[in-house]
Amino acid sequence: IRDSLSSWILSRLPGDVLKSRNWFISPDGPLSLLPFEALTVDGHTVVEEHDVSTVQSISMMRISRDRLRSYAALDRQPILVIGDATYAAVAPQPVAGGIGLLRGAIGQATWPNLPGSAHELALLTERFGLEEGASLLKGREASRSAVASLQKNGDLARFKYVVFSTHGFLDLKNSDLSGIVLSQVGLNAGDDGYLRASDLAAFNFKSDLVYVSACETGIGQFVSGEGTLGLPFALFAAGNARTILTLWQIFDGGTAEVTDRFFGKLQDGKSTAGALAETKREFLRGDFGAERKSPAYCAPFILYGGAL
Repeated sequence: IRDSLSSWILSRLPGDVLKSRNWFISPDGPLSLLPFEALTVDGHTVVEEHDVSTVQSISMMRISRDRLRSYAALDRQPILVIGDATYAAVAPQPVAGGIGLLRGAIGQATWPNLPGSAHELALLTERFGLEEGASLLKGREASRSAVASLQKNGDLARFKYVVFSTHGFLDLKNSDLSGIVLSQVGLNAGDDGYLRASDLAAFNFKSDLVYVSACETGIGQFVSGEGTLGLPFALFAAGNARTILTLWQIFDGGTAEVTDRFFGKLQDGKSTAGALAETKREFLRGDFGAERKSPAYCAPFILYGGAL
């Protein structure tokens, strides 16, 4: 399937495009679900030769670049990390495959705790010197009410990078209801712990990047000229410049390394697109073991925004 798609989409690209290091791709309709970096050209995956960013529309690409220029003058903290949420007082068995995803109605869903998210936060804490209650929200504090308080106080707009390491919820009928699942313990009346796309769209981010380490957060309904609704559109509407989301269920056991390596490269001065592409190259080369050479581990992470 990958070979057929690669031939159909990429075989007739002009030589100047193939020579360009940076690709900005604006896919239409179902092509938004395609990890272009995992396609092949002349026997090599696209990501081996190109740093790729997904553009929902040319107008949104321009706005993204304008935001990055204006946000550069702001006095912001480096990063806010939210994850390792407490999903059950008596936790069910940890999820063995993807970092939990629920499709359809929420109902009485029970979410397992995520050991991989705890590892991810530990790596980011070591890298950035995170402080609980300030730049790190975890456990019961990784809650919808805590994020809403940051928004109400204007503190959410004071971070350059925002990371969510959580479960994801996908509503295939209404993209506004898709979102991020936060702590499910100690909820108040009227708070179910779900931070939906409709909630996020009303928030005020002034971030260069929101990084969502959760399953299928890059999926939503397609609207011509606007791209994918759901989290991609909601976070853009909220003022965020760029977003990294996922196209399928990600592995709780391998995601932490993707996140840590990516942010390490940002600290070293790499561009966002370059840092993500280089991280994927390391996985595809086998730097993390033969099993993780499969694109299933790194290819689902997609950069939205159209700016390096």
